[in-house]
Amino acid sequence: MTKPWRYGVTQPPVGSDWYLSLAGQSKLKRATSRRRRRIGWVIALAALTAGLSLVAISGATSSPSSVIGVYPGSADPAGITPVNTLLGYKVQYAMGFVSPQSWATISDPSQLLSSWEGSGYDMTFSVPLLPTGTTSDEGAPVKGTSLAIGATGIYDAYFEALAHNLVAAGYGSSIIRLGWEFNNSAMAWFA
Repeated sequence: MTKPWRYGVTQPPVGSDWYLSLAGQSKLKRATSRRRRRIGWVIALAALTAGLSLVAISGATSSPSSVIGVYPGSADPAGITPVNTLLGYKVQYAMGFVSPQSWATISDPSQLLSSWEGSGYDMTFSVPLLPTGTTSDEGAPVKGTSLAIGATGIYDAYFEALAHNLVAAGYGSSIIRLGWEFNNSAMAWFA
């Protein structure tokens, strides 16, 4: 006459004194206690997340000293203007992507660098680990190139040339995202 209930506890028939049974009480108490602990953890995590979000939001919009970066398109400093207008101050960082088309475009991204010249932004440049033969960072690397071959140091000269070109163009203190998203299997330098 009993019906299965949650947590392996059997629901008592109507009018019974089943709740007075010690075995029934301990099962019910354990199930209720576990549920209350889970609900407590969910509430605590939600409160922590909401609190951190409020701190981040209030800190990001309250003063021009907040550090914000924008990717408006690989070579489009003017694309940041609407964000500056919205915030009421100029953001500090901008990001550009070095073309993975060939070793020449990786080691000498002069077109990209000249597009950001005089913009006043602190730059972050995403630099591919291998050329892809196209302007896309997804797909296979150029035939004959691989991360294993690069680990031998054979490609070092390309990255040294890139470093010299960045310094010569005034970007010696920029942030470099070398081989970004290498954990994405679609990337040519997936590892």
